[in-house]
Amino acid sequence: MALNRAARPAAAPSPSGQRHARPAPRRTCSIGWLLAAALAAVPASAQNLLAVYRDALQDNPSLEKAREGVEAVVESQSQAQAALFLPEASFSANVARDYQNIRYGGAAAIGLGGRSEFMTGAYSLSISQPLLHIDRWVALEQADNRVAQAEADSSAAEIALMLKVCERYFDVLAAEENLKFAQAQQQSLQRKLNEAEQRRAVGFLALTDVQESRAGHDRAVADAIAADHQLRDAREGLRETAGQQYPQLDALSADMPLLAPEPADEQRWVELALTQNYGLLAQQKAVQVAQDEIQRQRAGHLPTLDASGSHGFATSGGRFGSADIEDDVIGLNLNLPLYQGGRTESRTREAEHRYRQALADLAQQKRAVRRGASNAYLGVVAGISRVKALRQALKSAEAGLAATQAGFNAGRRTALDIIVAERELLGAQRDYARARYDYLLDSLRLKQAVGSLSPADLEQVNRWLIPAKTNEREDAGTPLP
Repeated sequence: MALNRAARPAAAPSPSGQRHARPAPRRTCSIGWLLAAALAAVPASAQNLLAVYRDALQDNPSLEKAREGVEAVVESQSQAQAALFLPEASFSANVARDYQNIRYGGAAAIGLGGRSEFMTGAYSLSISQPLLHIDRWVALEQADNRVAQAEADSSAAEIALMLKVCERYFDVLAAEENLKFAQAQQQSLQRKLNEAEQRRAVGFLALTDVQESRAGHDRAVADAIAADHQLRDAREGLRETAGQQYPQLDALSADMPLLAPEPADEQRWVELALTQNYGLLAQQKAVQVAQDEIQRQRAGHLPTLDASGSHGFATSGGRFGSADIEDDVIGLNLNLPLYQGGRTESRTREAEHRYRQALADLAQQKRAVRRGASNAYLGVVAGISRVKALRQALKSAEAGLAATQAGFNAGRRTALDIIVAERELLGAQRDYARARYDYLLDSLRLKQAVGSLSPADLEQVNRWLIPAKTNEREDAGTPLP
């Protein structure tokens, strides 16, 4: 994996190319499609990193939530455009049968009285065109920023899914190796316990040595049980992310290269993260949305102007005669809010508090991104040295166990010395295996921090895997059981 790719500026999510047009397609929306095309040639039965990521892409609630969030916000942008630029029209009609009863009182009553029945009806067509609505202009600006925020969140979700798949995948591999090491230690100490009991039976070994051997074996059994539980939990974690169980996974090759970050400048990586991190870009858009909300609430004091027109018709009857009335109206409607009980001022103050809250969230996230990028960079740099050191420590532990075994056979070392040497070897095996995965994951986290993690990086890591059926612990010195 060429770490210098992360130094290239990543395409930040952008709002619509035009003020009132639907946003251009997102760069991150194509990530899934690009990877799907890359995986087209991967057999469905393959259990490597790319195949697992393909499964996660097909069924991942977090990713689906982010994508649907973008589509929902895009619809709100369309609503803001309609409220500002497009007219509103309504049509209403009614028809009724009127039962009328007219009574006249007194001798001087004039007119016709009595009961009558007749039909009445009317219809009306009204059209209104917004001309001046400051709050709706601000709402449209908010919608643009919300779309950009949702796109950045979706991009961050896709990158986070890549990293999570890698983390869960390598957690399983680490747990598998841990279980194999623990089982190998258990088998080794079982053989030594049997040997100690045989020597005790013929009087060549003290009871204390047998008891120490039995205690070491019992501890190894407990370690194997704990390792088995850890493996089961790791597999469930991968199932949670990818939606499937994987009995076997391709393992990491022993000749995986150790590549240093390029450029070798921690501050440069931090600066890239502060300008390209998708989570930070999303929070910056959230601040803009909160700032626009202040202006939108303040616009509640401003006048609005609409052009309106209507056409209506009404008909009625009765004893006093029938009438058909047709009415056409066109004009301007000016509305000037004077007092709304203090609601506008209160909503403005609320928006100001929300804005300051968003600023605080942005400042906190900047600190988190800075720390994350710095920690990942240092993790890669230190990880290279740590892997090399632990590789040598593993060789030393293997040599130490061999020497201790030889000394035990010659009567110069005790069973406790064998147990200590076995546990030192187990610890060295665990630490070395975990260090390789940590280095690789820190490399991916560094790219995530600067927003440049892509399927191409997963493809590179996948090339460092070897099929599960050919897995051999070349570096552990212990054949797989």
